[in-house]
Amino acid sequence: MTGQEVVCFGCSETPVTRVLRDVNLSAAFTINENNNSTVSTSGAANAATPSTVTDVMIPSSAGKLSNITARYQFFNPYDPRSGKFLEAWQRAVLESEKEIDEQTKDLQKKLVTLLNKNPVQKDEEFQNTLKIYAEKFYQDIEAKDVEKFKRDFVELFEASVSARMKDDPQFSRNIANAAGSVAQYKNLWDQLLKEAKGQPLFTFEYAFNRQQNQPETHDFRLIYGYTPKNAIGLLSVNGAVSLYGGMIPAGAKYGRLRDGQISAEYDRPIRMRNNPNQATLSLAAYWQYQLDPSVLNITPGNLVPGTDITLPQDAQVLLGTAGSLWVTQAKIVINAKSGIKIPIGVKWANKTELLTGNKVGAQIGISYDFSSLSSLFGGNN
Repeated sequence: MTGQEVVCFGCSETPVTRVLRDVNLSAAFTINENNNSTVSTSGAANAATPSTVTDVMIPSSAGKLSNITARYQFFNPYDPRSGKFLEAWQRAVLESEKEIDEQTKDLQKKLVTLLNKNPVQKDEEFQNTLKIYAEKFYQDIEAKDVEKFKRDFVELFEASVSARMKDDPQFSRNIANAAGSVAQYKNLWDQLLKEAKGQPLFTFEYAFNRQQNQPETHDFRLIYGYTPKNAIGLLSVNGAVSLYGGMIPAGAKYGRLRDGQISAEYDRPIRMRNNPNQATLSLAAYWQYQLDPSVLNITPGNLVPGTDITLPQDAQVLLGTAGSLWVTQAKIVINAKSGIKIPIGVKWANKTELLTGNKVGAQIGISYDFSSLSSLFGGNN
């Protein structure tokens, strides 16, 4: 929109770029929600039937806009154009200079073992294969045949893997070691980015929601993120107010204010000796106060929940309970060297949105970072 790069250190800043760089806009559409429209018909279907006038329901659009979100960041701790962030980043790098040096040397050593000291370099048959495919690549480019170029590249990749596994019995292990070292190197720099405190994060967000069978809502939210001095971790707090949109039916027992929300979360990496990125601890709490029970829209042709009564016109009903909703959660994420992450969490809630009664649950899972490919080769690092 401005003709400038998103991140441009040498570009002159204008009032327009100063605003646009901190604005985020998004929209969501519901594609599985069917809409109906009422159409009046008249006339006879054929000569044998009398002329009648009736209303029929005809399916219309199968999707509609369900959400619009606008976010403006007053302060962003990760803005590369911020002098405070640059100062915090340089300080974090300087404090971890020894770890960076050790991790860089370890990665370089494993890459040299994998790439430079591999017996495949003396494999004459494979070296001839490289020359053949190099010529194929030139021909594909001249012919502008993208699909053949892709096929030739995959064939060369498969031939390279086969040759390296044939010539080097330790190839799979070396691949696993290099992939694990790359993952550790990446995690180290990600951790440094988190430790670069800079200025606090302060964001305002507005969201328009149009959910199925519920009234429209306008949500306003303030988000604040802060890293305490001389402490490792991030504290984030946000508060929100939700208002009903559209026209409130005459005689409704609820007003514009739907609910208010406050939540907080604290994330802290747990460092162990010789492994600066072993686990992350998260503590979170959420509180919502709803003035009235939940409001649901019931459209013509739908049934009243729990009955077989069909409503002839649009109606709004109140279900569930009003009052306070509390949710708390404690979670620890264990980061393995190979890129595997194991989250373990415990959560408690005094009720759900529509039901009363306490609820306590525990979850454990496994996620994998596919930038680390050691498991594909069966290696053990």
